[in-house]
Amino acid sequence: RLVPVLGANHLAPLQKQLAHGELPIIAYPQDVFMGMLMNRDILPRLDHVDDVRRRTETALTIAALHMAGAGLGVAWVPLTLASRPIDEGMLVNLSNQLPSTTMHLIARRLKAPVAEQHERFWQSLITSTL
Repeated sequence: RLVPVLGANHLAPLQKQLAHGELPIIAYPQDVFMGMLMNRDILPRLDHVDDVRRRTETALTIAALHMAGAGLGVAWVPLTLASRPIDEGMLVNLSNQLPSTTMHLIARRLKAPVAEQHERFWQSLITSTL
């Protein structure tokens, strides 16, 4: 899941901004995967927000996570990346107020002889639950 998060200490100011129809976000460039996902699945569903303010932009989800934690804006990040800071109370998952989406990722590899360590890695990827 791709979920909206913000630093727990910054929730009250965000609620005031949302009440005025404003939403500060950490944006992704439009030509990267996360930016395309945001443009297709998230931004069109923010119809209750009059002013989506792109506070900053990054192509790195880990950077977006840290910027959201610092209160620069709401970032949409994979739940698996944000789950620990959410569980620790550092971040708040805003999926109850803002849209989230499910990501479907596909991994492919060339069918060629590979080293044993590559095969072990591939098998661990196949059996992991992201």
